[in-house]
Amino acid sequence: MALFGIVASVMFALPAVHVLDDLGAVLAEVRAQASGLDPLRRAVALQRDLQAHRQLSDRVLRGDQTVEPQRAARQIEVDGDLSALDTQLGQMALQRARREVLAMQADWPPLAERVSERRIDAAESLDAHALLIEQTLQLIDLVADANRLQAWVDPGERQLARALTEHLPRWSEAQAQWRAAQQSGAAAALPAIAAQHRQAQARL
Repeated sequence: MALFGIVASVMFALPAVHVLDDLGAVLAEVRAQASGLDPLRRAVALQRDLQAHRQLSDRVLRGDQTVEPQRAARQIEVDGDLSALDTQLGQMALQRARREVLAMQADWPPLAERVSERRIDAAESLDAHALLIEQTLQLIDLVADANRLQAWVDPGERQLARALTEHLPRWSEAQAQWRAAQQSGAAAALPAIAAQHRQAQARL
């Protein structure tokens, strides 16, 4: 089966909240067809885990201590994602992408520690998580570009490959930011996030 052809039937069939889970599953399925998909799959997992940690952190910082075990578990997942990416990208000599990971490895532990120790407020946590997720989106781009991902597919599938590696992760983040703003009561941010969501959706 042609690379990325397998995603055609599932990309828009499931609720958007599952986009990243499905994207990770798709990448896992096609990784045997092309080298370089392991770090791409891990980068998608990193985005998903950071989004989940952002949501759980917001709840904890707003007083809901019942989700602290889940937040701590997601913190460990993010640690593992970054460590695995550092190793994979180092082995593949993808230095630009690895530098992005090294920068995230410097920024992530202080944020996780401040959340764990409740030394950060909810709004600042949302902003800090958003920056890390933006770095992850850049990482996905770097890995895809370095592996010439779109060059592996037939011309007719190139737009699908671009949607898979570029537009869908950004669409997912726009939706996640919308949910985070609604959860936190940050109504002032909703119009800008809505515009971002429309732009991401228009690229699909």
